[in-house]
Amino acid sequence: MSPLTHSEANTLTAEFTAWLSQFIVESDLQAPTLSAVSAPTSPGAYTIVDLEDLVDGFEHVWPKASVATKYRATEHVPTTRYTVRTAEGDYSLLIGAELGGRKTHGRDARGRIVVFVRRGTGKGGLYPLVEFAEADAPAEDGTAVYAAGIFRLDAPRSLMTAADLDQLSAVPHLRQAEVRRADEVYEGMHSGPSLRLVVKVSDVETMLTHALWIGSLRGGGRLPRAA
Repeated sequence: MSPLTHSEANTLTAEFTAWLSQFIVESDLQAPTLSAVSAPTSPGAYTIVDLEDLVDGFEHVWPKASVATKYRATEHVPTTRYTVRTAEGDYSLLIGAELGGRKTHGRDARGRIVVFVRRGTGKGGLYPLVEFAEADAPAEDGTAVYAAGIFRLDAPRSLMTAADLDQLSAVPHLRQAEVRRADEVYEGMHSGPSLRLVVKVSDVETMLTHALWIGSLRGGGRLPRAA
């Protein structure tokens, strides 16, 4: 057998690469790789040190006390367990999109994305830190957007309104964020002066940041003792 010419070798390599590529599938549901993120006040900056994709999703008995809600991966949101490291220690966070959504603000099956923190072992060891509910209108590029409440720094049980805008500058992840009144996000809400953080459906990083901030701000054991 005579040796291949350079042209023949290049052609053979290209054909082999094309054949091999059919067996390589990149999942659209892979969890994003996140670097160190600056979260406001305690627990400070966090870094993703470990993650586990939950291919089959997960279930949790909440918000109804007798029915397990199913959380499944979507095109933009993984069902993933993140171990986040802060100055105070490590926390285990789970994020997932609620299967089928929920009827709220005049819309059936409105999308919901929830960030949980694990507080112990077993199925009952999850605690919801924050819910992001799908907005009525998408972003200008057609991407779905979701919104979550913003709590007052001086009264963590109350949501911010336009009267509290000065507090946003004290919260790093909210300084340049898109913030709207609730009744501007949800047309079915006739009077909603409280403010909402608005993010694109794929912005998992900000959702985790907001969850940690709320858990730390509101206290009451929402965040467990860090590992």
